[in-house]
Amino acid sequence: MWESIIGHETNKIFLKNMLTGERQTPSLLFCGPEGIGKKKMARAFARSFLCLEDPLVPCHCRSCQAMDNGSHQDFIQVEPGGKSRTIGVDAIHQLAASAALGPVLSPFKVCLIDEAHTMREEAQNSLLKLLEEPPDYGVFLILSTNAERLLPTIRSRCVSFAVAPVSPADCTRYCAAQGVDKKTAALY
Repeated sequence: MWESIIGHETNKIFLKNMLTGERQTPSLLFCGPEGIGKKKMARAFARSFLCLEDPLVPCHCRSCQAMDNGSHQDFIQVEPGGKSRTIGVDAIHQLAASAALGPVLSPFKVCLIDEAHTMREEAQNSLLKLLEEPPDYGVFLILSTNAERLLPTIRSRCVSFAVAPVSPADCTRYCAAQGVDKKTAALY
């Protein structure tokens, strides 16, 4: 899955080092504009982190298969819902209840919060409690296009990744590798 992520080499190296070394933080904040690969990168990290074999080599262990088909019991995703397109306190309470239960398939649980900047203030305060005392087996991946809307105390408890748009050179290389002629690739 890592090979399908174009660019973002510095972030990928850091995340891969986290997979092979001792976990340094239970909370990661992926910040950047919409549509540039934050969720794809976070899901690649989650898949690798939950892998039962080698986290850096694509495999088909039970955990990776469960991630691929969207049925992994140790992967929890929260995203905005309802007419207001926000994340309410009930969603974070549900996340906390799920995170409190031990992992089932993998030795860890990964909680991904997409569009975290849409959390209401009471939801952010509830998440803050969870980040202050995370379960030993839990990792929280927080994604946002506007991290400034998150409480400073949430941001301070996370390792932040600035996910920038992919460079034109990386786009051109990717297009060329896919067989797109240079003239057409230059348009991207």
